[in-house]
Amino acid sequence: FTLGLIKKLVFADQLAGFVDAAYNAPVIDAPGALLALYGFTAQIYCDFSGYTDMAIGLAMLLGIRLPTNFLRPYTAASLTEFWRRWHITLSSWLRDYLYIPLGGNRRGTARELGNIMLTMILGGLWHGANWTFVVWGAMHGVGITATHMLRRLNFAFRLPRWLAVLLTFHFVTVAWAFFRAPNVGRALDMLAAPFSGSWAGLVAFASHASFALALLAVFLVTHKYDDLRRVKWLTRRLRHEILWPALIFCWVLAITISQGSSAKFVYFDF
Repeated sequence: FTLGLIKKLVFADQLAGFVDAAYNAPVIDAPGALLALYGFTAQIYCDFSGYTDMAIGLAMLLGIRLPTNFLRPYTAASLTEFWRRWHITLSSWLRDYLYIPLGGNRRGTARELGNIMLTMILGGLWHGANWTFVVWGAMHGVGITATHMLRRLNFAFRLPRWLAVLLTFHFVTVAWAFFRAPNVGRALDMLAAPFSGSWAGLVAFASHASFALALLAVFLVTHKYDDLRRVKWLTRRLRHEILWPALIFCWVLAITISQGSSAKFVYFDF
């Protein structure tokens, strides 16, 4: 529960201000757009996985074991692997109740790829009746079908895993712009701003956004360790005189940084 609290109050809520400012600004500057693009990638993960961590923790207090919903998704080396790690309960539902009933991979390659596209587009529409969600779902559908096609063609060339992870992460980050933006035009403007916007105020912006940049750096460095199995292993081995002061420090940190208030969870809109 404490891990989820830190994710939500310290990371997601603090990054949200910079993300919202960029997406709502009449003129998008290049540094602000870049921070917003990467910032939302971290924000939505910390917000949603923080929410589920808290739910899992509260359930454990009642003796209920809920399934793991996130498994370090930004360490995935392909979009197929990403969807095995991101929002696992929804991914499983889409597979079991949409993809497989549509025929899955049992009716030829063309039908399989079509089923993947339809499943991902419907998964996008599940979030809301907006073209941005259609584009977001279609992008992931195209990426997954491309991955399947390369495997079917026995594509011999293999990228180093670190490069595959980097490319997958940036594909997901670009797609998140459509998920976050109010319309497709605004998403395209955000994606274009780092290349077409002004970088003249970079130093002043970096000073203003130093805390958000630090949070983003910490998130990117620690994400690969964000695994509830690691947390359980660690808490069983830490001495109580270390564990409890650490937990209290985390609560004080979260309450102090958030000033005792919290923004609505992103996924409460869906």
